[in-house]
Amino acid sequence: MKTFTLFLMLFSFSALMAQTQYADYWEHRIYFKIKDGASQVLPEFSITNANPSLYEEYPEFSQWIQQFNITEITRPFRTPSAKIKRIYRITFDSPGNIDRLVAGISRLPYVEYAEKCPMYRISSVPNDTAISEQYYLTNIRAFDAWEMATGSKQVRVAIVDDACRITHPDLIGNIYRNLGEILGDSIDNDGNGYIDAWDLLRDVNDGGWEDDANQDGNKHPSDPNFDLVDDLVGWNFIANTNNPLDDWEGGPNDPQDDNGHGTEIAGIIAAADNQDGIVGIASGTRILPVKGLDSTGYSVGPTNYEGKSLWDAINYVTA
Repeated sequence: MKTFTLFLMLFSFSALMAQTQYADYWEHRIYFKIKDGASQVLPEFSITNANPSLYEEYPEFSQWIQQFNITEITRPFRTPSAKIKRIYRITFDSPGNIDRLVAGISRLPYVEYAEKCPMYRISSVPNDTAISEQYYLTNIRAFDAWEMATGSKQVRVAIVDDACRITHPDLIGNIYRNLGEILGDSIDNDGNGYIDAWDLLRDVNDGGWEDDANQDGNKHPSDPNFDLVDDLVGWNFIANTNNPLDDWEGGPNDPQDDNGHGTEIAGIIAAADNQDGIVGIASGTRILPVKGLDSTGYSVGPTNYEGKSLWDAINYVTA
């Protein structure tokens, strides 16, 4: 099994400043940078003091000034940094041609990159109904972080707890599925719009994905002779089954966890941005539910020595 981010009862969150790409950009501006070590130093240009002879050494720019109605070429960042001084901004008036200009400048041998100029604005504020009650989002500066990222399906967070209600509308789309075990029909058999636990945790002959075979070779952390068969959406180390939920007393369509704690933690991490309920800190992240605590909140197991089920769960997600 791949290594998962392990999440027990505590979590931390860091917002790192980094360059990213934005969907919105200024239609009439681009940035480009001269390569470090290149000898070219372009003169600054403005339509108010245009001098055709300025770009005799740079015929491409001389042509683009006319072709794209360039009104300004400037170094916008006034800084002693030699690297940043190599960044230029072009302003032009030629609607619909920004990609052509970016491509042309990018092809110059002395240019490191050319890119559109992003619009910086608050664009990732979720509209979930209970977001005003999530005071911690402000405390950890989540709104700032969401300007750069809201999570990734490539990131998987293991919830080692008392189980997780994976049919919850805020979680159902973000539950990790172990593709190494899936041999079923990949069909939404119950017609609820999701391929969820009810679709997975049924026999293949009944339209589910359970084939009673250990396709990915996963073994029980405490017993190498015990195969983790059909660990499609995690594992239950209390009952030693592939159902990381509760005992399903309400039937397969009611996979509640024992006391709601695992579901709550999963929601804090990865509840969907879906205009309802709360929103997770990383709403685009996958959740792997693993049951390591029983209905009383304690860690036990088949051999009943202290902590066994919890340690088995931790070893499972970190193996």
